[in-house]
Amino acid sequence: MDARNDLMIESNGQEVSDNHDWSKLCPDLLRKIIESLNSIDYHRAKLVCSDWYLVWKTCVKRPLYPWRIIYYDDDSSSLFDPRENKFYETKLLGLSDSSYYMASSGNWLLMVHSRLDFYIFNLLTCEKINLPSLESSIRGGKVRFEPRLDCRQGKMGHFVDHFRKIRVSKDILGCKSSVALWIDERAGDYFVAWIYKNQYLFTHKKGDDYWWNWNNNWDTSFLDLAYKHNKLYLYTYYDSIKIIDFSGDSPKEEIEKNPYRDHPFHYHISQGEYIWKRRIAIQKSGEVLVILSLRKEGHRFKMLVMESRLVQSVSLKMTFRHIICVQIAVSSILPEVT
Repeated sequence: MDARNDLMIESNGQEVSDNHDWSKLCPDLLRKIIESLNSIDYHRAKLVCSDWYLVWKTCVKRPLYPWRIIYYDDDSSSLFDPRENKFYETKLLGLSDSSYYMASSGNWLLMVHSRLDFYIFNLLTCEKINLPSLESSIRGGKVRFEPRLDCRQGKMGHFVDHFRKIRVSKDILGCKSSVALWIDERAGDYFVAWIYKNQYLFTHKKGDDYWWNWNNNWDTSFLDLAYKHNKLYLYTYYDSIKIIDFSGDSPKEEIEKNPYRDHPFHYHISQGEYIWKRRIAIQKSGEVLVILSLRKEGHRFKMLVMESRLVQSVSLKMTFRHIICVQIAVSSILPEVT
């Protein structure tokens, strides 16, 4: 009899559990549950249903702060939450194995596989957007990508054109490359641009089934890029800024409306000084910032600002190292000041 009663109790308990509507939990109880979750689950809780979202809005808000992506010698990776002092395995968060971080925008990460297969991943919703393959979907410049069958030691393949064959390796990643990722979550639009070894420029936007290569357009190298308000800003080897407008059906270069066209960002280095890295950023006003990392007895930043066709110079002395940061809402590559 005891065994039969135990089976009946277990069966009734299972029936109650299966039939329970978790969206109808007491709001006070649900609020305590949500507030006890870790950062990832806390933000994912609002996606369960509309009732959970309404309760989530009443929870104590958690301030946004950067996360770090950490890569190990065996090419495995993890996400580190510095506030909770907790590591998350990237594959448990939904990221594919053997993929690498390139850029971020809000909650979205631009990732790439070892065969140059790109995808965009939402860290909170686990939504994944696969981008076209570079093996067969490059238009514009006469360049093709030849992947390696064996991608060990970080060797992914080669870019091949009429004049050269350049090996593609893990130099494509994160702070070793210039990448722009922009996403409009409300409209569902997105844009990706990246430069490899200052020579190859590729762009892709939602609606296209290919990558566009711009090497046939200009006989110059590219040092960095930035994207804002449907415009791609390119910092060239000649210290000039080119602007491509992507607001129409087909992109076109802005020439007459480019205020930087005939006003390059020249900087005369002093003896014993050399430019280590160059970066650009776009201010809210639309002005271009050129940031030079100069080496001379340590590290020094010099920032050039173009205003009314004049170049102003501001020096900042600091030591730093690059850290890849992922912030839930805002993400960037940040210098660590010591």
